[in-house]
Amino acid sequence: MKEEEEKPAEKPFKEITGFHAHPLMEQMEESVIITDPNGVIEYVNSAFETMTGYRREEALGRTPRIVKSGRQGEEFYKQLWKTISSGRVFHGVLMNRRKDGSLYYEQKTIIPLKDDRGRIIQYGSTGRDITEQIRADEERARLVTILEATTDLVAITTLQGRVRYMNRAGERILGLAEKTDPSKINLPDFAPEWVRARLRDEGIPTAIRNGVWSGETAFIDRSGRELPVSQVILAHRAPTGEVEYLSTIARDISDRRAQIVALEYQSTHDPLTGLPNRTLFFDRLSYALVSARREREPFAMLFVDLNRFKETNDTLGHHIGDLLLQQVGWRLRGTLRLSDTVARMGGDEFALILPAVGTQGGILTARKILEAVDLPFVLEGVSLSAGASIGIAIYPDHGTDAGVLMDCADRAMYAAKENGGGYAVYQSGMGLPHAV
Repeated sequence: MKEEEEKPAEKPFKEITGFHAHPLMEQMEESVIITDPNGVIEYVNSAFETMTGYRREEALGRTPRIVKSGRQGEEFYKQLWKTISSGRVFHGVLMNRRKDGSLYYEQKTIIPLKDDRGRIIQYGSTGRDITEQIRADEERARLVTILEATTDLVAITTLQGRVRYMNRAGERILGLAEKTDPSKINLPDFAPEWVRARLRDEGIPTAIRNGVWSGETAFIDRSGRELPVSQVILAHRAPTGEVEYLSTIARDISDRRAQIVALEYQSTHDPLTGLPNRTLFFDRLSYALVSARREREPFAMLFVDLNRFKETNDTLGHHIGDLLLQQVGWRLRGTLRLSDTVARMGGDEFALILPAVGTQGGILTARKILEAVDLPFVLEGVSLSAGASIGIAIYPDHGTDAGVLMDCADRAMYAAKENGGGYAVYQSGMGLPHAV
């Protein structure tokens, strides 16, 4: 090569300005601008026209200010100019405006071009439209803000349950220590065994098959307590169609579950004594009948009616009467096994179910009740005695259905009351039982 022949890399870019552009620049997807040292545009490629909406002839002879949006302050441009005029390369993002007024984000690189003596003779820049990327980043940032603000657990996991992302609410619900790395968490480790089995057999297969699954599950918090949640699992697919990862949203339903339990309790228990009410008693009686038939064993039903209760109410008032009923309920419970049931049927009447107990066992329990109720009651400084009348009916000796047994126990109780209290076992002479 001759010494006077210029190397291609040292040839000034000015030689390719104007409409006789270098083919490589015309084929680039990135916008290319060449300016003189004062910033006057000498060349733009076709990608510039596409990006900005300005035709080449509209841009030549002007400065890049034609796409300036005004959204970035003067200080930003001063720093930009200071960088390139000192011979350094600028890398940054510009918010520009197209000819039609629409805004776009441009990833910009500006390079000072120097002659052999180091003087800046031109500036060359390339730009890439990153508007969609910026918008996507902003959308993700907004989404993350929402996810971090919600009180629900939100997590993204692998198919095996390894966490890729978890919001702060999730960390709080699981009781994780501060600065715990979520990527080291395996979400199934925080679920009880019955939940792991349900998700393995039902939840995840359904989400993979249908795209979504929802149901009530639970997590185990740091204290070891089982926390009920309403959970949704979503399956996310790659362009190939394969499930790439799972996301889950779980809402703490402890309060709702507590409300349901409270409502169920209120509907099945007497508000004064806390004993089962008639509704729960009949449920327990139905179960006792089924169990006794299956096991071929007896059970006893007892009806208990307090003596002189009306007299107590009339002389001492309903408040004392209520206190008496409460204490009678406590004493009745104290005479029974865990498997037995005592319910308040209304007024001063109580009913008991004693599984796997025959006549002698029923009599023994009746005597314990009488001993407990015969002891004096001290209510707000007032000492009084109550006493009770108890009727006993035995399955299957006196009946094989609920109505007949209740009628027998009721007749026996009235027989005991007519005899001044105590207990009585149903006998046929007390009258023919009838179904109710």
